[in-house]
Amino acid sequence: MSWPISIRDTRYLENILKEGKEINLPQECKYNSEVIYGLLQYADKVLPRFKFLPNKEIRKISDSVAYLIRPDLIKQVGHSLFGIQPLPEVMFPMIYGEDGIKVHLRNNPNELSEDWDFHAGEYMNVGQELFRCYATTISWIPRMHEILDPENHSFQPAFKLSDMTTFLLVPNDLTDYKYSQDEIDKFDKSLVKRALEI
Repeated sequence: MSWPISIRDTRYLENILKEGKEINLPQECKYNSEVIYGLLQYADKVLPRFKFLPNKEIRKISDSVAYLIRPDLIKQVGHSLFGIQPLPEVMFPMIYGEDGIKVHLRNNPNELSEDWDFHAGEYMNVGQELFRCYATTISWIPRMHEILDPENHSFQPAFKLSDMTTFLLVPNDLTDYKYSQDEIDKFDKSLVKRALEI
């Protein structure tokens, strides 16, 4: 049994990606897409085959991850996967590039390499959420497995990308999402449905 985590309509995203169409990204996701895109500029350090992707595909990955991601799970310490976490009452979100720095880096990207090994420690929740988004994205974009892992078609590229992003991401660079009441209602119903299956 699995618990739903995404709040947005993942069926929409899956169909768009599998059909090779452009994602109609909600405005609030665009900031986070730019942050993810900025961090993906270091991806070939841990995943050399990433350099074979055209920029359009890298943009598609960053858009998809930004669409799927739950900033509320990444920006708080110690989280529950169930339900939507309330935003703090006073919040000053960092807007992409507002201080002249498009993407802040938590750690030095020069430490990254193909043999680099990362232990997320206190950032395990960040890594898990990013892995969910990268694994889903890679599996839905046609031929992505063939490019990034032609021999095994494994989840290894998603692990490497999520570890790299977790290592470099400053969580406050992400902006929070305001989900519609319809999205929240559907999400809550899916949680209740799964709970009743136990």
